[in-house]
Amino acid sequence: MTPQHPTLRKIPRPDCSQGHTCTGSAPGHALPLIQQRVSAATPSKWRDAIVTAVTHSGWISLTTLDDHAKVWVWNHADLGASASVGEPVALHDVYHVLAIGAERVNVLLAPVELLAFSDLVGLS
Repeated sequence: MTPQHPTLRKIPRPDCSQGHTCTGSAPGHALPLIQQRVSAATPSKWRDAIVTAVTHSGWISLTTLDDHAKVWVWNHADLGASASVGEPVALHDVYHVLAIGAERVNVLLAPVELLAFSDLVGLS
């Protein structure tokens, strides 16, 4: 019998760099319509927060208003023009959508296990 080895299937990464339109729906990329709709349909899952840091690499630091937790989110775009330090935003806890005013952005949440995350993104 021939031994079988698992193989990893390569998933093409969205080409959002260099001005290309983002078509990928991976966390931190384009916001799919279904994700936008389910986040709008579950208003109790939104958490109010304040922006505490914004990097050019797409990372945004938030401090939630209800429990003062620090949360790092990432989007492939530089959101510095949309979100500035001190600005109120809302983060959907279930569907990982960041609301900056009327704009909705798909975000990747940094793992909680990363202590001193600001060191990793160059904010120390």
